Amino acid sequence: MQATKLVHRYLDAWNHFDAIGVAAFMSRNGIYFDRLYDEKYSRSALTGYLYGLFAREKHQYQLVGDILLGKSTIAYQYRARDLSSPDAITAEYGAEFLNLRGDKITNIEVYYSERKDHIVHTMNVPESDTARKYEKSGLGPQQAEHYKALLRQLMERDKLFLSPELSLPKLAEAMNCTVNHLSQVINGSMGISFYDFVNQYRVNEAKKLLVLEPVGRGFVLGVATQVGFNSNSAFYAAFRKDTRQTPLEYRRKNLE
Repeated sequence: MQATKLVHRYLDAWNHFDAIGVAAFMSRNGIYFDRLYDEKYSRSALTGYLYGLFAREKHQYQLVGDILLGKSTIAYQYRARDLSSPDAITAEYGAEFLNLRGDKITNIEVYYSERKDHIVHTMNVPESDTARKYEKSGLGPQQAEHYKALLRQLMERDKLFLSPELSLPKLAEAMNCTVNHLSQVINGSMGISFYDFVNQYRVNEAKKLLVLEPVGRGFVLGVATQVGFNSNSAFYAAFRKDTRQTPLEYRRKNLE
């Protein structure tokens, strides 16, 4: 099946709230990994999950920009509108990455955020499939090390993580490399998801500000937005994951 047609038909199934239709695009052994809840879904389990999701939520998905094609991968960005709030100014944006075998999806990675209440999901393949996922990418060890060095430079010197709009495709563009190669460097070589990688830098920057900025109204949200988060909820989740403390607990203990 032509890649562009597959993407349009796949999104059409989502837009018609067709749980069976969405799952039908997955291979028999396909994996859907919801990192926020740390739950993995097989194709059959995905159908049940989507029935519940579509009963609670109704979104319409629209492509944003071009569909990027690799040898066995497809990447695209989308905008989702909540049909329960058609006049809402907020929207959900994301990037989705599909790995294919023939005309079936073997695994899905999706990164998205809600402007009003930022939530990050990462759906990835099991660790045992990492090598198989990238075995034909053409990225050699020397080039991978070059990308790692460039990645550190962009994050530590240029601080690209401060942009709340930073995405895997945008970072790949800044590095002048493919999305698949950047994904391999971060997920495969570093063993971490894109959002966890970026959030580590954001949290470390937040730690500095938490002990320097004067406390006032909206203090925590002010720090969160300065370091690239779109909301308090996303900031608190990432900060607690890294430190096992709330931002104010961290500030209080480091000022004692």
